[in-house]
Amino acid sequence: MAEIHVPFKKRFEEPIKQRAKTWTTRMEWLGNVGDTFTAFGRREVIVERREMLLADIARDHWREEGCTSEQDFIEYWKENHPQRGWTPNEIGGVYIFKDTGPAW
Repeated sequence: MAEIHVPFKKRFEEPIKQRAKTWTTRMEWLGNVGDTFTAFGRREVIVERREMLLADIARDHWREEGCTSEQDFIEYWKENHPQRGWTPNEIGGVYIFKDTGPAW
């Protein structure tokens, strides 16, 4: 287990604090199951890591990503990946994480 750095945009502060955002999809691997990170004063642990099509994440898991809809996830993805853009058939690395309490 390691302490890793997982950056989040400010828009995800409340969803993380309210435990509504429990997934993050990245185009590179940042850590492994059991690794921990701090986000907005909360301590999180990675409980699962998997690969999925971006289209499936947008359609089926936008809530877990802390978004308000499938379209919100797609728009956020495009903003966050301006060079890559929205490529629904691309595979993303999904981290599923669990809140373990305040980061003291």
